[in-house]
Amino acid sequence: MTFLKRAGLLFLLAIIAALNVFVYWNSWFYDQAKKQNDDEKRIVYLERSNRFCPLNDLVFYELGKAHLDLGLKNLGDPAEAVAHFRKAVQSLERSIMINPSSPYAHFNLAQALLQSELFFPSNDSRFLEEYKKAVLLAGEDSQVYGEVGRLFLSRWQTLSDDDRRFALDLLKRIMAKKDHGQVMTLLGIWEMNVGDFSVMESILPAD
Repeated sequence: MTFLKRAGLLFLLAIIAALNVFVYWNSWFYDQAKKQNDDEKRIVYLERSNRFCPLNDLVFYELGKAHLDLGLKNLGDPAEAVAHFRKAVQSLERSIMINPSSPYAHFNLAQALLQSELFFPSNDSRFLEEYKKAVLLAGEDSQVYGEVGRLFLSRWQTLSDDDRRFALDLLKRIMAKKDHGQVMTLLGIWEMNVGDFSVMESILPAD
């Protein structure tokens, strides 16, 4: 083996070793973050994890969730809450960029966008699109279905025709499961926000 080939091989092995070290520390800090109950401590570990390998969608996902939780805990301080919601949006968007097929990343991004919308109302309905993506990717996840179904029904009066059709299809699937608690919750939301009997008739099971 010539000197150049040997040097090239050693250089390649050194790169592989360095990458393994970076991946190891990325995983280690991520694991430590998952053990934390305090959101601020979790964020510190997650940010350290990203310094070693900023390509792990789960790290950005957990970072987005931590900022979303802190935003919700600081609703009494609008400036603090909005700052966390914006960081949540940025982190969750990065997570989706790496792994666009995660229903929970889309769902939490929708949550962060919705909370930001409450502080700065606009005509941007991107949060609805993210909720729809979460449903389409979630399979039969009853938690995602239920949360999105309740939200769409509570905002019925402001939904477009396309969003209403989407909501009706989703609500039919929820009602078909015949979960008594879920049905009663949806009936209450329908009564407060819709009141149109044709809507309820179209989503109730035949029996």
